[in-house]
Amino acid sequence: MIYSFGECSINIDTHQLMVSGHAVELELRQFQLLQILAQANSMVVSREQLMEQLWPQQVVSDSSLSRLISDTRKLIGDDGKSQHIIRTCRGGGFMLVLVVINDKQAHQNYLEKRSLLIGSVLVTVLAVLLYFSIGKTASESNEYQLVLKIQHHLDNSKTAFWAQVKRRNELGEMLGVTREGVRVFWEKEFSASYLTLAPKQRFVFDQIRGITQGAIYPANQQIADILTEHPQLKQHIASFGPLANHLNYWLAKYKQVFIKRQDMCLLYVGVEDGVPFPKTVDDDVAQWLAKHQPQ
Repeated sequence: MIYSFGECSINIDTHQLMVSGHAVELELRQFQLLQILAQANSMVVSREQLMEQLWPQQVVSDSSLSRLISDTRKLIGDDGKSQHIIRTCRGGGFMLVLVVINDKQAHQNYLEKRSLLIGSVLVTVLAVLLYFSIGKTASESNEYQLVLKIQHHLDNSKTAFWAQVKRRNELGEMLGVTREGVRVFWEKEFSASYLTLAPKQRFVFDQIRGITQGAIYPANQQIADILTEHPQLKQHIASFGPLANHLNYWLAKYKQVFIKRQDMCLLYVGVEDGVPFPKTVDDDVAQWLAKHQPQ
């Protein structure tokens, strides 16, 4: 079975992808993704369905799917901004924008479409004009909403961080950790004391860990997913690039180290790791939103 969409066709039997008449190599999951979306025949496929079919009986983050979508879009001449083939739908699903047809109908339908296009030059011209007027406005509005979401998650992360700092200092005082004139490596201090914590100290320790897992991690993951799925936002706000690097490193450390160690309650990533949090990002986001607020 061959499915065609836009300038692309995918052969289910031979696992071959053709783009503009040229064969393109693709990885297994990229092929599976296109197959699932093609067989859905322009219907929305949810993130959950894709995760279950692409990574059966595996635990992976949403960023894995976002990265797969982004890489596959590049293969077929699409991107997260135009989305003229793979569209992200409200509610977290994806679909092929163009109608999917099987190979038996392809030639006949192609001839019919070509005939209609030849007689519809005026419609095409009007569509182009609408794209540069209405389409551009819609795209800018969508990007505004995305940046607004990032600001919301940044605020949540910051609120959780400062709440955690208070608990951190409280536990530090309980353990007799002094901060006067000396830099404190909180992760190491608390980890070293984990096995000897008294009940009251363990209570505060668990609260700190709960903030990392229940508040800071979800906010950081949401921001990272948006920046991965919509890389064009980094062109609008320069500090989004360093922010993405910082969050990706933080999330990797969270999943590979923090989750596996019960003696950790804090997770700090910064200058010493070469990926500091960009201090100007809050102001940059506020200024961009003020400048681009929809009328």
